[in-house]
This record gives sequence, structure tokens and C-alpha cells, in this order.
Amino acid sequence: MALLGDGEVGKSSLISQLIHKKFDSYYDPTIDEIFEHWIKIDGEWNEIELLDTAGKEEFSVMKDHFIRKGIVFYVVQSI
Repeated sequence: MALLGDGEVGKSSLISQLIHKKFDSYYDPTIDEIFEHWIKIDGEWNEIELLDTAGKEEFSVMKDHFIRKGIVFYVVQSI
């Protein structure tokens, strides 16, 4: 599962909410981080891999690789 979007839109905060059950309101620029997390879907435990992509294009080293092999994508946008 890859979260895509510009910098400062909340991709890292959404992952923190899912994994740690807390919402981080401060901004710390990300340089492509991968998280593994277990989640229950339809009564079965499944391991998911979350890619928190860099919002700044020059910092994204893994984005193309994960887009090619990814299955689920979330585009996060600030309105």
C-alpha cells in the first residue's frame, strides 16, 4: 500500500494513526519509509506493507519501484 502526495499533506500522520493510534500534527519531512503492520480483514490477520513516500520529488528514491509493484494506492491531498 503506497501513500502518494505532496509534502505536508498528512501521509505520515495517517500512517501513524493506523499503526500507533495517534495523530502526529507536527511536520517532519519523510524520505521514503516502509512500515509493516498486521491488520484484521474479514476475520483473518494479514500483514500489510505501507510505503510513506517523500512529498518532495527530489527525495523520493523508491517511489517508481513501489508504483510498479504496488497493489493499493492512496493519493493524499490537502484542500
